[in-house]
Amino acid sequence: MKRAIEISWEKLWPIANVLNEVCHGIRIESIEDKIGATEEELFLLLKKIKKYKVKESEFEIKKTIDVDENEIGILKKSLKEVSKQIDEWEFQTRIGVPLEEIKATLELF
Repeated sequence: MKRAIEISWEKLWPIANVLNEVCHGIRIESIEDKIGATEEELFLLLKKIKKYKVKESEFEIKKTIDVDENEIGILKKSLKEVSKQIDEWEFQTRIGVPLEEIKATLELF
């Protein structure tokens, strides 16, 4: 079942950064077991989110992104793995926002 989430790029780009870490940064053994998706599915979701990228002057404008329950699960599990492997002091540098802020954003999903 698809959900239409109204969200600004300002809130969405850190989520893309989490997926980018899963795809290119951290090492996860058995991605399918821990995240619930293949590498191909992760790349497709990252690509889908990046399609919503806007000009800097439009960062706060909300757009609607359609996500299904599986994609929401992938995002939440990805954040869980990233937060396990990236120390809290380094998290904001690599993801762009503090851990608590991205957790709050994912609660919108």
